[in-house]
Amino acid sequence: MHTKHIAIAVCLVVVAVAGCSSTAAPTDSLPADEGFQWTYQDNADAYMTEVRAFDVQIAEVIEESRAGGASASQIGLLEQAQADGQLKLEQARTASRSTIACFEANGLAAQYEESEDAGVSTPSYLVQAQDDGELASRDSCEVSESFWVNYLYQTQAATIEQTLAYLEEHRTALERCVSDAGFEVAPDATGLELAFQAEEVATRTSHSVNCLSDIGVSSL
Repeated sequence: MHTKHIAIAVCLVVVAVAGCSSTAAPTDSLPADEGFQWTYQDNADAYMTEVRAFDVQIAEVIEESRAGGASASQIGLLEQAQADGQLKLEQARTASRSTIACFEANGLAAQYEESEDAGVSTPSYLVQAQDDGELASRDSCEVSESFWVNYLYQTQAATIEQTLAYLEEHRTALERCVSDAGFEVAPDATGLELAFQAEEVATRTSHSVNCLSDIGVSSL
C-alpha cells in the first residue's frame, strides 16, 4: 500500500446551528443571500480563534514531544524554532527527510515530496507500508522524527498569516468567481471570509463552481 503522508493534516470543522421551525425552508431552496452570509463569517471568526501565540504553542509542543517519544533531533528542531520565533520551512524539510531515513533504515521504501497550497509549501513523503509490522514502523518513525514538527509548522501563526496574505492577494479573483456564480458578495468581506463563502458556493453548486481550486487552494 502506498501511503502519502503530509504529516498532520489539521482541519477545522465548524458546525453552525441556527434556530428552526417547522415552516423553515430547506437550505438548498433559500436565495443565495439568505442563511448564508452569517455562516461564512462565523467560520472565518472561528478559524482565527485557532491562531495561538507562538511562545505558548511551542512550549506546549516541546513538552508533548518529550513525553511522546520524539527523537533528540526532532526536539532540537523544535528548540531552534523556539529560539527563532517560528518553525521555518527548511526545518520542516529536515524533519521529513529524517523520517524518510528512518523508514529506509526499517526497510520501507519512501520518497520525498513537497506540495504547495494557498501559497504555503509543505514537506511530505510517499511511503510503502503493507503489513502490520511495516505500518507500525511507519508510525514509529513519524512520531520519532517529524510528528510534532509538522503539526507545529502547519498550525503556527506564521503559516496561518501566510495563508491569509495569499487569500488577500487573490481577493479580487475570489470576489469575481463568487459573484459570477450568482451569489452576493459583501463589499467589505476579507479574503478569508470570501474563501469560506467560496466553500459554501462549492457546496451549493455541487462543486460545479470551485473558486478556491481556481486560485490554488484545496481546503482551509
